[in-house]
Amino acid sequence: MDNNMPRKQKADAAVPQPTTTAPAATPEAAQPEQQPAVTPVAPMAAEPKVSKQQLAVMRLVVGLKEQRNIEVGEANLKQDGKFIVIALEGWPEIAIGTGGGYTLPQVRSYAKADLPTMLKADELWRKQQAREQKKAAATAPPAAKTATPAPAQQSA
Repeated sequence: MDNNMPRKQKADAAVPQPTTTAPAATPEAAQPEQQPAVTPVAPMAAEPKVSKQQLAVMRLVVGLKEQRNIEVGEANLKQDGKFIVIALEGWPEIAIGTGGGYTLPQVRSYAKADLPTMLKADELWRKQQAREQKKAAATAPPAAKTATPAPAQQSA
């Protein structure tokens, strides 16, 4: 090594440098590497999303058909504001909210607002009506007895 070289250069010269071979300058090398052509896939047809409310209606209709053998047609379904109401003969109205929750507006008390409860809503409604009739009979004043006139005593 040369004594006239600065120390840094001497250290660099002592370390062997990796040799790299540059690719030959060809027209292919000058162009950027091309990716294989990817054909865009046509987006799948968007399936209509089923809302929670519609799903709850479907579950109830299927449950009524399978477990209680009751047909629910379009005539039994009506839109009432944000609720879908199912009205069946001999049953209380069943309202389904936008979040898929069930309510029985005509029944004052029931343990849970779930599908099994809605499938027996007619029983709950009949029990409530029986309680109301019993309560009405107990609080009704007894019928006033009509006084029968006493037979007139004949004087002898």
